[in-house]
Amino acid sequence: HESSGSILSLLKHLGWANELSAGESRSCTDWSAFSVSIDLTNEGLECVDAVVGIVFQYLDMLRTQGPQEWVHHETSIVADCNFRFLSKRPPMDYCSGLAG
Repeated sequence: HESSGSILSLLKHLGWANELSAGESRSCTDWSAFSVSIDLTNEGLECVDAVVGIVFQYLDMLRTQGPQEWVHHETSIVADCNFRFLSKRPPMDYCSGLAG
């Protein structure tokens, strides 16, 4: 999320970043890799150690506080909207996508 309280919100406020993306980058049956990519400004590049520190502080906060109900709720609403307003596509493509 990009609203108040997010890493990106703070980094934009400091003038250190333009974009941030994060999520699972690789996955197997018994492990997953999580990556964070941040498009830094020139000022952000000069403060890269502080940026890394902010990211790890946020991850520590997530670990300490645990999963938040609002995140599940928001994700559920987005998934429901994505399903209800699917773009039309050939039925075979849709079925193949569901099958995995």
